[in-house]
Amino acid sequence: MTSDIIETSTTAPTTTQDLTLAPPLSTLGHRIRAVRVRAGISQNDFAAAVGFTRQSLIRWERDDASPPIVILPILHQRFGVDPNWVVMGESQSFRSHPVTIDWERFDRIAAQVNDACRQFGISTVAGSTTATDLTRSLFEEDPAGDEANLRRARTLLRMLQDTKAA
Repeated sequence: MTSDIIETSTTAPTTTQDLTLAPPLSTLGHRIRAVRVRAGISQNDFAAAVGFTRQSLIRWERDDASPPIVILPILHQRFGVDPNWVVMGESQSFRSHPVTIDWERFDRIAAQVNDACRQFGISTVAGSTTATDLTRSLFEEDPAGDEANLRRARTLLRMLQDTKAA
C-alpha cells in the first residue's frame, strides 16, 4: 500500500456523501481511517481514544495488519459507528449513530489520570494499558461524578503502588 493513508489532511468530511463506499473505503483499514477522519482527530488522538498505539493504527489504516476484534465496541461506543459497517462495509455510506464526544473532558480526565499515575510511579508510556484503561472507564461514567470517580481512581492507583512496593 502507499503512504497516502498517513495524515494528509486536517479537515474531515462533513457529510456522509463524502464517505461513500467507493474504492477508498473498500477495505477495513480504509473504513477505520474514515472513522478517524470524520471525527476530525489526528492519528495520535484517535489511537489514544481507542487504547492502542499510533503505530498499530498506521498498520491498520494501511491494511498491513488487522485490528483486534475488541476495537469494534470501542469504535461503536466512542464514535457511534456501526460495527457491521466497519467489518463488512455492507452499506454504501459511513454508518453511525448520532454521538457527540466531549474531547475536552476526555483530555482533562486523561491528564489527571496521567498525573496520578506519575505520582504513584505507574508507567504511562505507550503500550501501558493502566492509564488508558482507567481514562476510558472514567470517561464512560456520568460526567457529574468526575471528581468522585477521580478520587476513587487515585485510591486505586495508590493501592497498585503499595502492591508493587510489597
